[in-house]
Amino acid sequence: MAITKATTLANFASGITGIGSVGIGTTDPRLDLEINGDARLSDNSPRIEFHDLNAVANTNCTGGFEVYDQNGSRGIFVGATEGANQINFGVSGVERARVTQQGIGIGTTGSSHPLTVNEGSSGNKFLLLQKNSGQTLFTINEDGDNHIILNAAHASGELKVETNSIERLHIDSSGNIGIGTDSVGNISNRSQVVIGGVTGGLLDFNVGGDTEGRLFATDATGLTIRASQSDGNIIFQTGGSDERLRITGIGSVGIGQNDPDTLLHLTKTNADPYNTPVTLLKLHNGGGNQGSTSRLEFKTGAATCYIENYIGGANSGSGADLVFATPSSGTVGTERMRIHSDGYVTKPNQPSFFSRPAGNYNLSSGGNTIGGTWSDVHDIGSHFSNGTFTAPVAGTYQFSWSVFVQSETTRIDAYILVNGTNVMREEIQGYSSTGYNKNASVHGSYYLSANDAVTFGLHSTAGTNIYVAAQPWSYIKTLTPDIDLRLFCTF
Repeated sequence: MAITKATTLANFASGITGIGSVGIGTTDPRLDLEINGDARLSDNSPRIEFHDLNAVANTNCTGGFEVYDQNGSRGIFVGATEGANQINFGVSGVERARVTQQGIGIGTTGSSHPLTVNEGSSGNKFLLLQKNSGQTLFTINEDGDNHIILNAAHASGELKVETNSIERLHIDSSGNIGIGTDSVGNISNRSQVVIGGVTGGLLDFNVGGDTEGRLFATDATGLTIRASQSDGNIIFQTGGSDERLRITGIGSVGIGQNDPDTLLHLTKTNADPYNTPVTLLKLHNGGGNQGSTSRLEFKTGAATCYIENYIGGANSGSGADLVFATPSSGTVGTERMRIHSDGYVTKPNQPSFFSRPAGNYNLSSGGNTIGGTWSDVHDIGSHFSNGTFTAPVAGTYQFSWSVFVQSETTRIDAYILVNGTNVMREEIQGYSSTGYNKNASVHGSYYLSANDAVTFGLHSTAGTNIYVAAQPWSYIKTLTPDIDLRLFCTF
């Protein structure tokens, strides 16, 4: 039936049933109005109004659109089915979404949030964003174990978060994270978090509204690790939860010690401390060449003392000396004592030597100052040369001079001279004019000024030779200034 402006009342009435139902395209309408075909509304502002005559107020109105199949099963519906305070959307006879006064629910009948999404039968899938081409850009899923998965599924595989049109968070396709920067490097098989900014990056650790710790870096200061509270500690742990190092709130450092009572406190527990050495501190210079050192300095104000391990030989395989230095008028220590690699102790301003004159040195009758080429068995400081010792500093020196002659003398004197003056002498008389190994020795201490020259001589009644055959029978030895310290040396 077609109803137009030219339709007569008789023709219109022919489509109306006896019970008042209207059929358009059908003579057997099953509801008040049934249209068998399509319908179109044309007007400047077309609309369809639904009036619930049973509703006493607009909050009680119900109604909507419903689509059924040929068997009468409801498929799609849109309507206010439980009052005008909500709209329901259904597919396949099942409600899929609901709009309420509070918000929109997808897969749920309602929520107090503006938007709520329920997985329903989607298999842990919640949200999918696509481009016009159909390419997936972003999904929100759940892994089946109550973990949310945010997936940037597009070709670049990167996720960016912006505020005020400025990028604040960047996650690249390898899982590296940039906060405040999109310059995130990619080190193979290592995940990275980069915190960046115009002047640096900062990470705060907050407990109950109070900053307990802070990690930040700037161009001006470099990296700073801060325990923000006055009583806060910085603790380093390894092996799970085993504390290895602690910096207390007052700046004391404990290594193996969680309550350091000095600026640096090192503790190591040894199961058998009486038999096993425990190394608590090691200073290591890996160079090992001649002149290399490992130094431990002690500084008070501007004055610096130090102890150092000094490589005096060609390399570390040739041994090392232990050097002790203290400052006098200067601020940097000057060497005062040295323990040599072979165990003897010296002081740089207190030279020592052990030397002997040349073999078969020819003597004349009377006094002789022994020159020639001496064999320097041991000379510290290089202050002795061919029979003359030059004092480097003022002090009390100890000398021992023993001399053997071959024969032909009835008297032999051993004496020591300072600047040409005899200061120590021993005279032996009554020898036979024949025989070997006639000996005299002189020993003693004498105060020398700097640069005093010490020489060694002997007196005989006849010409003869100093005897050095087979071993150094004749020798000179000195223990130099401050004898109380030098007596520890042996030669």
